[in-house]
This record gives sequence, structure tokens and C-alpha cells, in this order.
Amino acid sequence: MIHDVWFSIVGRIPSVQSAPARPGSTALLALRRFFIGLTLSPPETSARPYALWAIAAGLGALFLVAIAAQGARRALFDLFDLPGHVRLAVKAIDRLRNASRLAGICLLAAVLSWTGYQFFTYKRDSGSEDLALLASTRGVGWSLAGDHASFAALTPLRDLFGLTDMIPLALFLWLALSKIVLDRFAATAFLERPDGKFPAAILFCWVSLFLAALLRLIGLILETSGLPPGGVGPIEMFVIPIVTWLADSIVLCWIIVELRNASLTRGEAFSFDPVGWVSLAAGGMLASLTLMPARYLGIAAASAVAYVPWVIRGANLVWLLVAVQSFGLLSAGLLGGLAWTRGSGKLGLRGYSRLLRASGGRLVAVLSLSCLACGVIAWIAYGVMFSLPPQPWLLTAADAYAHYGTLVVGLATAAAIIELGESSLPHAKRAATVPGEHSTSYN
Repeated sequence: MIHDVWFSIVGRIPSVQSAPARPGSTALLALRRFFIGLTLSPPETSARPYALWAIAAGLGALFLVAIAAQGARRALFDLFDLPGHVRLAVKAIDRLRNASRLAGICLLAAVLSWTGYQFFTYKRDSGSEDLALLASTRGVGWSLAGDHASFAALTPLRDLFGLTDMIPLALFLWLALSKIVLDRFAATAFLERPDGKFPAAILFCWVSLFLAALLRLIGLILETSGLPPGGVGPIEMFVIPIVTWLADSIVLCWIIVELRNASLTRGEAFSFDPVGWVSLAAGGMLASLTLMPARYLGIAAASAVAYVPWVIRGANLVWLLVAVQSFGLLSAGLLGGLAWTRGSGKLGLRGYSRLLRASGGRLVAVLSLSCLACGVIAWIAYGVMFSLPPQPWLLTAADAYAHYGTLVVGLATAAAIIELGESSLPHAKRAATVPGEHSTSYN
């Protein structure tokens, strides 16, 4: 019924939509899974270590940048400074513990979203078909789990962006942001910057957050096999990626503000800060676009499948996503630079540059350990689940368990990067108020 109503509405819009190209293609399966939950899978039968090469290229390029910023000797010292890594890990864990509300909300949303998705797809024949298609590449087992692990290691921060796809969390943040937008809609001080320009990014992000949740809900109800609902026309190839990008930006700003405020309050409880999210919106857009470029390219490709089926031609598209995503490792430090600025992209880049000069080698170590942790967790999760007898729900369950683990790693990585950003601040030192306490720098 809902399917008929939807297409009776959009059917009046001129469209050249056709059936998805090659439904039995492993490349199309990889694209569908990436659109559903940022999970990449092998796009062809032969094993190719392109994901591992992309990780090495991304981390290698970042290390070269760190050497240029710090000098070779200091960058190497930071990279192999084990005691310093331990101290940073302790501080990052403490920051994440103080931001327990963030971790609790994210994990609760993940459980609700993945459980709800499995409720809708529990006995669909498509689950068995997808599993059989993956098995045709290398068989379902630890070898296939290793492929998934390499893709997960390439995207250690993927679950920070996957939060936008969780309908309960997206609506929760939309409601939290709605209060400040609607309450001050007529307030000139809120709607206008000092230079008199209208901050359209605020409203765009707010609307996009709701639209992103709505699109996911429609796709879930209409059983679109993991692809966008379609039926609107080729324009959705551009609209859906932009909407997702803007929604990701405000969710990322929420995460940054929660982790930043966890240190400013020194362990005390702190309230939601939608004003802080809004203030970082412009920089959040730049960070989202550079941290997960493959996400938006993949969404555009998934939206285009119905209109230009040749977009899936062999495995080239998936390997292009892998290559593009390697740049995300190079720009991960933007989180630490943006957190301690007033929110513009220019200031975020300046803060990232300062972080590289202060702790470039340590940033490489943080991301390397994060990639390794994500890879190991995904390998164990997929290996254990793929050892079970084939079931329609097996693949989605394996995805869920892998994401539960990598979500925690992603939050801890973000906390460590923001900790590095704070330690690189050169001005405005907060004086110690407790005897023996060290002062802390922040803007």
C-alpha cells in the first residue's frame, strides 16, 4: 500500500528509472551494503589487497606531511613514543568516559537501529542470496572475513558518519536542534552574523537531518534492497548525497562538541549544546567531506544505478571508492583542529596545521592503531558469524556485530584526536585551581 502511494506521487515526475543493473553482481552488492551501513565487501572473485594498499598510502602520505611539519627526527620520535601513546590513550579514555552520554546515546541508537533493520529483513530471501553471492568469491569463512576486515580498517571513523543513518538518533538530534532554530527563528542576533550574512548552513543542516531520516525510513518500508527509493528522477543523484553530507555535518559537530566539552567541564555534568553544534557547522561540512569522501561518491553511485546502469561496470567503482577513501586518513586530524576553533573551515585547517606541527607523528600512530583495532574487531566478528550455518539473517548480523565494535573504536579515536588538538593550543592557558594540578590549554 505504502509502495503504491509513494510511486503514485513520484510517478508524475518525469523519470528514466529502470531496473538496477546486474542484480547478481558482487560489485552491486558491495555498493548496496556500503549505502546501507558503510560496509564494503569484495567486488570480485579474485583477492586483491587494494584496501591494504590504500591504508598504507593514506598513512604514508600523512607521515610525510608530519615530517614536513615537524621535521623527520621529531616525527619519528612521536611515532614510536610508546609512553606518550599510553598517556594519550589514558586521557582519551578519560575524555570519552566524561562524555558517557555521547557513548550511551550512540550505542543505544546502534542497537535500536540494527535490531530494527534485522526485524524488517530477518527472513528475506535476499539475505541468503547475498550470502551465497559473497560465498562465490572465496567461500564464507575466515578468508572472506579478512576481506571485510581490510575494508573496515580503511574507514576507522566510518561509524561516526553511520550515526546519521540511524533513524532514532537522527530524529533525536533534529528535535534537539529544532528548539534553538524555532525559538530564535525571528531573532536577528541568531539569524544574522556580524557581517550581516544569513547563516543558511544552519537551516540546511537542520532540514537535511530530517530528510536523511525520512529517506532511510522510506527505503526500509519500500524494501528497496539497500538502494535509494528512486522514482524521483536523475536529480536524486545530486540531492541525496548533498542531503546526507549536510546531515552528517551536524551529527559530526554534535560528536565534536560533546567530546570537547567533556574536558572543559572537568568531569562535571554538562547539558546539550545545540548552539555549539551550530557554531561548528561550516567547519563540520569541510570535515565531513574530507573525512568520508567515498560515502558521498558511493551514495551518488547508488542513486544513479537506476538511471545509468553502466555506473556499475565490473569492480572499478568499488576500487575507486577504496582509493578515494584513502584521503580520509590524511584529513582525520581536522577533528582536532576544528574542535578548538569558532567553527569556520579556514580556522579548522589552521588548527589542523598547528596539530601537525605539535603532534604529527603521534597522529599517525593514533590512526594506525585505530585502523588495526577496527580490522581485528571486524575480522573476529565476521569470522565467527561466517563459521555458522548459512541463514538469511547471518550477513546483517555480522555487519551489526562488527559495527558495534568499530563504533567504540571510532569514538575513542575521535577523543584521542581532539585531545591532541587541545594539547597543541598555544594560548589562553587555564590556570590550575587545585594544588598540584597542571594547567590546560584551550581557546
